[in-house]
Amino acid sequence: MAYQLLKHTTVIGSRRLASTTIRHEVAIASRHHINVTSRHGVNITSVYGRANVRWFRATAYASGILKSKLPELAIPTDVSLAEYVMSDFDHHGDSVAMVEGVSNKSYTYRQLKDLVHRCGSGLSKAGFQQGDVCALFKPNMPEYFISFYSVAAIGGTITTVNPLYSADEFMHQLNDCKATWIVTSTDNSDKAKDAAKKTTHPVKGIYVIGDECVGGCIPFTDLMKDDGSAFPTNVQINPMEDVVALPYSSGTTGLPKGVMLTHHNLIANIEQMKSPGLLDFKAGDTLISVVPFFHIYGMAVILSNGLKLGTKLITLPKFEPEQFLQTIETYKVNHGMLVPPLMVFLAKHPLVDQYDLSSLEFVLFGAAPIGGDVINAVKKRLKNDTLFFRQAYGLTETSPIATMCSAHHDFHIGSVGLLVANSDAKVIDTKTGETLGVGENGELCFRGPHVMKGYLKNEKATKATLKDGWLHSGCTSRIGSIVIDASRYSRLCSDS
Repeated sequence: MAYQLLKHTTVIGSRRLASTTIRHEVAIASRHHINVTSRHGVNITSVYGRANVRWFRATAYASGILKSKLPELAIPTDVSLAEYVMSDFDHHGDSVAMVEGVSNKSYTYRQLKDLVHRCGSGLSKAGFQQGDVCALFKPNMPEYFISFYSVAAIGGTITTVNPLYSADEFMHQLNDCKATWIVTSTDNSDKAKDAAKKTTHPVKGIYVIGDECVGGCIPFTDLMKDDGSAFPTNVQINPMEDVVALPYSSGTTGLPKGVMLTHHNLIANIEQMKSPGLLDFKAGDTLISVVPFFHIYGMAVILSNGLKLGTKLITLPKFEPEQFLQTIETYKVNHGMLVPPLMVFLAKHPLVDQYDLSSLEFVLFGAAPIGGDVINAVKKRLKNDTLFFRQAYGLTETSPIATMCSAHHDFHIGSVGLLVANSDAKVIDTKTGETLGVGENGELCFRGPHVMKGYLKNEKATKATLKDGWLHSGCTSRIGSIVIDASRYSRLCSDS
């Protein structure tokens, strides 16, 4: 299979992932790993010969709709994101939930839940109202969860911001979403204050992580020390309609736009990732996160999904080679949530040989393609032939996972796997809108409970992207062999 990239951009979120820059983000679903269910209930999997493809066109794809073969899920519709994610925190109790990998400061599940309650109360005392928007402008750290979920729990909306942004870039996002509250880090406090001064609306409070008194900011520890007495008990959240997360994405074209994700969108995608064979996290697993939480991959797949399932999450504020390797060795990380540049690092950097990485059992990667040579080089380098790799594809607009390789199927290099449960896909003619058949190039579209509500204050872009319940991804693809690149436009040159 050959392919040609026509543009460089990103599939989800910003161009900058912490200190790692991803220039090409490509996902390829090969013909070996397309799984569909026909409208007659016939399951079609495996490799398609020419005869098989003709039969597939006549039966399974006669409707033009590719349906997920994973079992249908009963996704809750009457619970908020915070209630859902923290529903088992009491059960996990004194198990360690999060560790700051540089300082080794840790929080248990019981402590996280208590601090979310205290911070929600403190924000309410400070004047935070349901529907207010809070901007998180900081790198990965355990306080990211605390601030995110304290805002979510009291009915607010969180807009996540790339911590590498300049003050002017941050100001643009503040103005666009009318964020009136900011939680930042000491390193970013000057930029946060500069941005707040230039906004077209008043910013009510800037909180800075830590105990330090930074001029013009309030120590975040003031919220963490609150007695919890003002935590609102009468907040009425509509999970199906209320926007809880507002990450920014360029979408198919243009400047970054606020992607409105409801409580239900994110809950649905976490449930979809829990389908047997996909993200089989369990209590006792240890994850590492250097992928930033401002990015939908970090926010939903690692932070929210990981803690929902009772794992231990080790956070790093940025990628530093020695720190990254030492953290895996010290904490015996068994789940690597990575991007391809980190896999290339594991395959080629001489430092790797100085650390014991034998605890790694599973690697999930997305945001860019990776060749079999790199995967095999990592296995050889780590002396681990059983290390399991799988790839996923998604967009900020799909909360984010749209497809993922399953442990129950052979992994084929370049495949992004199966459609997540409760979702459909189709490929359409970009000029006529007609649904296309197998082997015909067109635009890839998705439908399901994980699809965003729309773009913030951008009716034109929303109408261009959401049509008749379908999310138009902008990716040029075809059923049978799909090639999707991050610019959402690519060409399949050869099928052989």
